[in-house]
Amino acid sequence: MVWLIHESRDPAHGLQFIQSELEKAEAANEKVYIISHIVPGNGDCWQIYTRELSKVVNRFEATLAGQFYGHTHKDEFKIFYDSEDSSRAINVAWIGSSLSTYGDVNPGYKVYILDGEREGSTFGMLDHEAWTMNLTEANIGPSEPHWFKLYDGRETFGLNSLSAQDMADLVHRFIVDDELFQVYYRNYMRQADPAILEGCGEGCKKSKLCAMVTTDFGDKTKCNEISRKMDLHD
Repeated sequence: MVWLIHESRDPAHGLQFIQSELEKAEAANEKVYIISHIVPGNGDCWQIYTRELSKVVNRFEATLAGQFYGHTHKDEFKIFYDSEDSSRAINVAWIGSSLSTYGDVNPGYKVYILDGEREGSTFGMLDHEAWTMNLTEANIGPSEPHWFKLYDGRETFGLNSLSAQDMADLVHRFIVDDELFQVYYRNYMRQADPAILEGCGEGCKKSKLCAMVTTDFGDKTKCNEISRKMDLHD
């Protein structure tokens, strides 16, 4: 880590590999999914890597069908924007749940429903389901844990699609519709006791909305936009 601070490069040539594979897929008219661990824009992801990956996502917008990450243990998403037109959303990074309860969450997992192989397929996200179990009840009761579906992505948030632009529009709906945002937050925490009892206040909400629109934590443009709109709404 110290040497990365001293001289920022591309360790193990990860970015080079991603770009090379995307170039091959583009030439073959194929679609690509990125499946990785630490999501760009998260403070645990090296800032120069997130900046350069955002450039790659912009360059291969038409080839990249989806991105899937973990690490945060929360059920969330991040939106990539066009580097030339910051009002246009171009891709979504989907962050799945965790079986681990780290972060005061219930265990959970996601089921992603993608456009399958067919003529004219986008290979994009059609919908997703979140499943969880109540750890408090499981620890009290003598029976096996009861897994249940927590929510469906499109139905719960009234979405026509899970396109990047529809997800970007959802973020702005969260600003003015706090009840809808609290539904998101409870699902983000998978209905864990602290989320139900405490909710997510103004500072918490601003932090979560900023995280949704930040894929390069060195660039606060979209976060500042969200903050201004929240302040005006208040």
